[in-house]
Amino acid sequence: MFKGLILLAVVAAALAHVHNEETMELFVEYVKDHNKEYANDPVEFAIRYNIFASNLDTIAFKNAQQPSAYFAVNKYTDRLYEEMPISHIPYTGEALAQACLTRGVTMTPYTPEQIEAIPVSWDWRSKNMVTPVKNQGDCGSCWTFSTTGAIESAWAIAGKGLTGLSEQMIVDCSHGCANESDYGPVCNQGCDGGWPWSAMNDIVSWGGIETETAYPYTGEDGNCANNPTKYSAKIKNYTCVSGPLPADETQMATFLYNNGPLSIAMDADDLMSYSSGIINDPDCDATSLDHAILIVGYGVDSTSNLNYWIVKNSWGSDWGENGYFRIVRGSGMCGVNEAVTFPIVNTN
Repeated sequence: MFKGLILLAVVAAALAHVHNEETMELFVEYVKDHNKEYANDPVEFAIRYNIFASNLDTIAFKNAQQPSAYFAVNKYTDRLYEEMPISHIPYTGEALAQACLTRGVTMTPYTPEQIEAIPVSWDWRSKNMVTPVKNQGDCGSCWTFSTTGAIESAWAIAGKGLTGLSEQMIVDCSHGCANESDYGPVCNQGCDGGWPWSAMNDIVSWGGIETETAYPYTGEDGNCANNPTKYSAKIKNYTCVSGPLPADETQMATFLYNNGPLSIAMDADDLMSYSSGIINDPDCDATSLDHAILIVGYGVDSTSNLNYWIVKNSWGSDWGENGYFRIVRGSGMCGVNEAVTFPIVNTN
């Protein structure tokens, strides 16, 4: 299916690129460095070359547009955005907030004194409360990694130890939905996408979740094979930090400092070619959320004075800043404050 979509897109747009010897040399080296399977397939090679050339233009544009960040060729430069490991079922923040609030609890706002008491910067990684970066592969299971990341950290902060939890169990077993009158069902769909608040609700109903060692990740949809005797972490509910309106990011930072890393969703367009620095995209779409990730900290850049979030992705440690990225804090950049969730652990 994807090859057909790719070919149509190339015919419509990418073939407009004139063959450029320098670009071809760069692409040949790229194919070799990344061990691309289509190296000996002339048709696929030509398709991917044209996508690669088009993405080079996008990278150049983003670098000119966002001096606080650096965009570069990476393992995804030969892909269309539609092929990226994201949810592919984007919703508005309003829809997600409504769905989260059908079962979750709202956040109690912090007072000005509590807000002023938090440090200028904070990073839960420095407290050994964040598991290593994982890799979801080509499965659109980002929502499961955002979910486990939040629970892993909350469980560790509660004094239960830092343990990797099973994304695959959520892929296979979490199919929860919330019906919204204005939007229809908002559901979890395995490798086709889903949402952390719904996964957390399912984990509450299961009574826990297994470790990733007990229920290892395959990166494919599978049959549910959970074993309650192997559950390692439990949650009793979740807090909808955002909703019904987008979260105030000062309140978000205060909540993160006092509780732990936050599960969020955003428009992932800038992540495709992100390499380092602070994303600050005036064209980012804050109303279409298609990728779930985990905020683990915040800070202020000493050079640009930009406030930023530190965010854990699930595309491997060979992407971005060792698997992480930074994004502007305080302006709702790319919708980072639209769908913010935190698990409430059950320590009994």
